[in-house]
Amino acid sequence: MASLYAQTNKTVRKATRYKNCASQAAAVQKNAGTEGCHVSSVNSGEASAVATGLNLKADKHTGQAEIGRAIPSRVGLKQKRNLKIEYECRSAEHSEKSDPKVPKWEPRNWKEHLNNIREMRKNKDAPVDHMGAEKCFDKDADPPTKVKYIRQTTEILKWQYNGDIPNNVAELVKLPGVGAKMAHLAMDIAWNNITGIGVDTHVHRISNRLKWVKKETKSPEDTRIALESWLPKEYWSEINWLLVGFGQQICLPVGPRCTECLNREICPASKRLH
Repeated sequence: MASLYAQTNKTVRKATRYKNCASQAAAVQKNAGTEGCHVSSVNSGEASAVATGLNLKADKHTGQAEIGRAIPSRVGLKQKRNLKIEYECRSAEHSEKSDPKVPKWEPRNWKEHLNNIREMRKNKDAPVDHMGAEKCFDKDADPPTKVKYIRQTTEILKWQYNGDIPNNVAELVKLPGVGAKMAHLAMDIAWNNITGIGVDTHVHRISNRLKWVKKETKSPEDTRIALESWLPKEYWSEINWLLVGFGQQICLPVGPRCTECLNREICPASKRLH
């Protein structure tokens, strides 16, 4: 019985000591002025608090308390319990993303590309500019499937949305036959809310030809994510209209008219295609 009592007493003291470690780590966090920190559960004699870009650790085994940073400066802290509290930098990748001084990747000559495409599209005489959906549909699509989607969607809109359409992308893409491209276009046109770039086969093809993506993308959705990672949001609304018309008239899928293109001297793909 005495042995059991001693063992229980020892366990209680150990748990109390670990709890104090966590409490003191939290106190150091507060004194250091760190934001977004949280103290995790104590494990193997350590209490840790993770701050933005840094790790805060408390160890029961050392005889002093201190804050270590990636830079040489150290601040000594006297704690009730002997702890070693240390900040460690996260990965270089995280630092690069969070450091505003690191320049964001963007394609070479992209502003010149864009201005030239605007010039080539100023007459607004591409099929996308004057044809309705009944003439600009996907000729390779299965008509029965499209009819089925339309019927299902109209029923959903009638009963669930009182004849209107959803006002967010998450619900739009749940409608039969509606993908990310149409959802973002609908949000822009119907709700005047730019939530993303509408990327179809034309935008996908031209973005890869102009090297507007850091590495080659395999699908329109991959292209959308790549474009949105660097293209300023002020350009998102016009990109679909500009590139679709440009792809219908000049930058054709097969036999592009590079000699007529204002970007022929600065297009990465022009020499390869001709």
